[in-house]
Amino acid sequence: MEKKMYRLENLGCQHCATKIKGEINDLKGVESVELDFVSGKLCIQSQRQLTIQELEQIAHRHESEIRVRPLEEEGGARLSSAMKKEALRLAIAFALFLIGLLGKFPGKEIAYIAAYFLAGYPVLFKAAKNILRGSLFDENFLMSLATFGALGLKEYTEAVGIMIFYGMGEFLEGLAVYRSKESIKALVQFRPKTVHLKVGEDYQDVNPEEVPASSMILVKPGEMIPLDGTVIQGGSSLDMRDITGEVIPAEVNEGSQVISGSINLSGALLLQTGVDYASSTVARILDLVEKSRLKKSPTEKFITKFARIYTPIVVLGALCLAFLPPLLFHQAFSVWIKRALIFLIISCPCALVTSVPLSFFGGMGAASKQGILIKGSNHVESLEKIKVAIFDKTGTLTKGSFQVKGIQGILPEKELLRLAAIGEQFSNHPIAISIRSAYPEELPKPENLKEIPGKGMEFDLESVHYLLGNQKFLEEQNIDFPKEKEEDTVVHLASTQWLGKITLEDEIKSTSKKAVEELKKMDIMPIMLTGDGEERAKSVAKEVGIDHYHWAMLPEDKLEEVKEWKEEGGVVAFLGDGTNDTPSMAVADVGIAMGGVGSDAAMETSDVVFMTDDLLKLPQAIRIAKKIKSVVLQNIIFALGIKIIFLIMGALGVANIWEAIFADVGVMLLAVLNSMRCVKLK
Repeated sequence: MEKKMYRLENLGCQHCATKIKGEINDLKGVESVELDFVSGKLCIQSQRQLTIQELEQIAHRHESEIRVRPLEEEGGARLSSAMKKEALRLAIAFALFLIGLLGKFPGKEIAYIAAYFLAGYPVLFKAAKNILRGSLFDENFLMSLATFGALGLKEYTEAVGIMIFYGMGEFLEGLAVYRSKESIKALVQFRPKTVHLKVGEDYQDVNPEEVPASSMILVKPGEMIPLDGTVIQGGSSLDMRDITGEVIPAEVNEGSQVISGSINLSGALLLQTGVDYASSTVARILDLVEKSRLKKSPTEKFITKFARIYTPIVVLGALCLAFLPPLLFHQAFSVWIKRALIFLIISCPCALVTSVPLSFFGGMGAASKQGILIKGSNHVESLEKIKVAIFDKTGTLTKGSFQVKGIQGILPEKELLRLAAIGEQFSNHPIAISIRSAYPEELPKPENLKEIPGKGMEFDLESVHYLLGNQKFLEEQNIDFPKEKEEDTVVHLASTQWLGKITLEDEIKSTSKKAVEELKKMDIMPIMLTGDGEERAKSVAKEVGIDHYHWAMLPEDKLEEVKEWKEEGGVVAFLGDGTNDTPSMAVADVGIAMGGVGSDAAMETSDVVFMTDDLLKLPQAIRIAKKIKSVVLQNIIFALGIKIIFLIMGALGVANIWEAIFADVGVMLLAVLNSMRCVKLK
């Protein structure tokens, strides 16, 4: 099995992209095909090698300007050049049309015919190729049939007008799509180009992919942070808006963690890289954004199927309109053929086929600018339907950065903290990190270390077996300990008896209460799940305004809770930030990872990623999703409504050809312009 990646340059039509993908998928030996309309990225898994010529042959059946290149080759600004040629061609055709329209000389029909073929040859060429392949029913066939009919009736003005204004509509639609695509591409083209790698006492410029983890790199003022790492020397301010959506620069100094994709605003920084490029934040974001556009919403899938069925029905209706009334009622064929031509012009489904996908990927691009990565238009539709939002507590409602508040027990405080740090030294849980930070000295390695998810640790040290964990863990091990109301997070240490406890406080995020209030206004029920004790759960829930909460929950308990709410009906979202949250994210209708710079597993499993820990991103994401869906529905109702009215008017002989052109080209442009509002959503 071979996997190859290509770039389709000058791809300007969503409908054509769908057809190209389908034809490639039907080739012998091809297992799967993914084609991203925005980037033009084509991914093919095949049992045989496909040639560039073979792929271009398929592409040219639909768009003659397309060039297929291996992904590593970049072809420059060919799309802009192609659009300039298109504008010039239409301008000359329009000039010839005016000469024929305004001129008072014999043989002016020649100007009309020249204008017709100059404006319409791409449409006629595509229609002819489709007919030879046995594929009749598309917009090119409809336009060709309508204009040939007009020429046959010697309606030169109408025939040329149809082709010119249809071409102008296609051009303006392409321009709108191009601008929208460029806006979205800007999100994924902040890929670092070079890295200043320290080699001995000198620096060499190398590709980011060539830099291994734990390397030393220099980032100069004005440059992008190319890899995640730690500041070893220097200090600066970082612009992180492309990553997190946060407009206020972040201050960093020696020891600060920095993430790739940030812009270094002031001082030079010497960094030690923590990961290679493939695992860096910027690479993960690029991968998520590119993959997101490959997942289609139910509405998009419906529109694609609708267009396939709709066009043949319309052609059949036009044929009936052209021939049945004259044959049955002995009326003039010319009148009914003209009505049928008007019927065909109005019927083109371009407005829907183009505007619906444009609304989704424009809105998803806008969300990305706000630090909200939605991994597909299918998740947009799920987001706007959310009825229940289930939150993990630590790191989601709270900051997840614990501070040691107190130490009590039968051992000295320093020894109690040392033993706890030994048990936690290989854990990435926020509590473990906080305990290790409170005891920064060198630690011996424990033996027989075992983690019990949702409860704690057990380990051996110097022939003594220790238990380290929450109240529930000690109760299961039949260890007696002082039981008190615990409004803060408490970690107990025991061997054969209780040795002491460490109390930690975790500050609630400043935005949690406001986010919960906004969700309630949207009639969304917030629920909190936590592994903490009852008193701590009650305290946090009361402070943020959550009425439904559960405590002392293991990861499997949270999973069952999500399943139960799904069975109740309504769309359920689960928000978490750690690896232990991934099972619940996977089961929920919408899994949301908080803080995209955190757990790789959570980021991979989730359907939506918030690039900051700001919980207000949730109501913001829901609002964006609702606006996207609103624009989509507006376009569907508007386009179908106008077309149905004009189809009836055309069949009754009330609408003329110029009104038919508005019902096709005008509606298409208005729908596309309406869709472009999604690019600026906030």
